[in-house]
Amino acid sequence: MAPLIPLADLFMWATFSRPATGSLRATWVTPATVVLSFATAAGAIAVVVACAAGWWSAGGWWPPGAGVVVGLPLAVGSSAVGLVGTAQRRRV
Repeated sequence: MAPLIPLADLFMWATFSRPATGSLRATWVTPATVVLSFATAAGAIAVVVACAAGWWSAGGWWPPGAGVVVGLPLAVGSSAVGLVGTAQRRRV
């Protein structure tokens, strides 16, 4: 999971949740954060799929395209945080 740590750190920085150490490499991800991250990822993936389907059928890019542009980084970043937290627990 080491390649996901910079992505998870960037997501934590962007959401103003940066740990005191500055990186999840040296900070334990709490169980609540893992659950919230996966819930956020699931919701964002649902939004991306719905918007992409609307984008495909509508022919125009706005607003379905905006939903994809906003939802995709949210889905990827929150998934990275959840996966880093899960990997931390498996190591222990």
